[in-house]
Amino acid sequence: MQINNAHIAPVLTAIHDDPSKPLTLETLSKIACLSRTSFVARFSTCMSMTPLKYVTFWRMQIARKQLIQTDCPILDIAESVGYQSEAAFGRVFKKHHHVAPATYRRQAASVK
Repeated sequence: MQINNAHIAPVLTAIHDDPSKPLTLETLSKIACLSRTSFVARFSTCMSMTPLKYVTFWRMQIARKQLIQTDCPILDIAESVGYQSEAAFGRVFKKHHHVAPATYRRQAASVK
């Protein structure tokens, strides 16, 4: 995906470079050099979702990939994508993928 927006590209780089970093609207809007309102509007237009929804989406994609490709403990995966507890990570993962992380891993392994 090519983003031709000088304000949004550095935000995407920050999200992608370190998904474990605590990211808030304030932090992201500062990276974009925009007010929070302007940032959310511009980001939402460019990406078709709000900034924090995108952060969560990206984190869940990384987690999904790690669950399939590694044997890392779920807590380690949770921490690598910005969650400090396995329970919080599990709730968000289940919301996005409709199954718990351990179930997702087992199902993916059974398909291989």
